[in-house]
Amino acid sequence: MCRGACVGLEPANIYNQRAEQAIGYQSLAAWPHRGPVGIPLTASKTIIVDKWLPIALIENDSINKLHYHLDPDLYKIMRAFLRGAPQITPIDPLLFA
Repeated sequence: MCRGACVGLEPANIYNQRAEQAIGYQSLAAWPHRGPVGIPLTASKTIIVDKWLPIALIENDSINKLHYHLDPDLYKIMRAFLRGAPQITPIDPLLFA
C-alpha cells in the first residue's frame, strides 16, 4: 500500500485517500443472501444484484450485463436500496457466471 509517502515519493493526501478507502472496505457488511437476487424496478424491468453490485438489468426478457466496481458510495446506495426493496427474489448464480 505504501508508495513512498513517508519519503516524499507520493503526496500524503493521495496516500491518505487510498488508506481511508481501504479501511472503508473492511467495514462492509456481509452479503445477506446466498447468491444473486432480483429486484423488480417496473413490471418489465428487474435489476440483478450480487455482493452489493448491480450485475445485470433484465428488461423484456433481454439481459444486459452491468459492469460496476464496488466503492464506498455504491455500497451505501445498494445497501439502502436493498433494505427498502419490497420484493427480493433469489436468482440462480449459474445464469451470471
